[in-house]
Amino acid sequence: MKEKRFLKYLALILVFVQIVSVGFLADTVSASTPLTVEQAIDNQGLNNQTVRGYIIGTVGNGPQLVTSGHVNSNLMLASSQGETDVAKMLPVQLPKMLSVLLGI
Repeated sequence: MKEKRFLKYLALILVFVQIVSVGFLADTVSASTPLTVEQAIDNQGLNNQTVRGYIIGTVGNGPQLVTSGHVNSNLMLASSQGETDVAKMLPVQLPKMLSVLLGI
């Protein structure tokens, strides 16, 4: 009988924890309307923005696109997969911990 009661309380606690954690994650990664790469380029300097685009490479030394191999500290986003004009690309600096966790 004690075991059934314990399992019931455990299930209730786990459901509560799951609901709370989803709420926190939803606040940190969602945006009502993600910016396009063009909008993000026009509004550089804004913090905590969500941008939708294609990861097409990384940034090497200077404004040079690297598509083979990679650089651990950044990504390069574009509106289309075939974009070749660096001026239409958005470099994104990755937090050091993220690049370590992702293994890039």
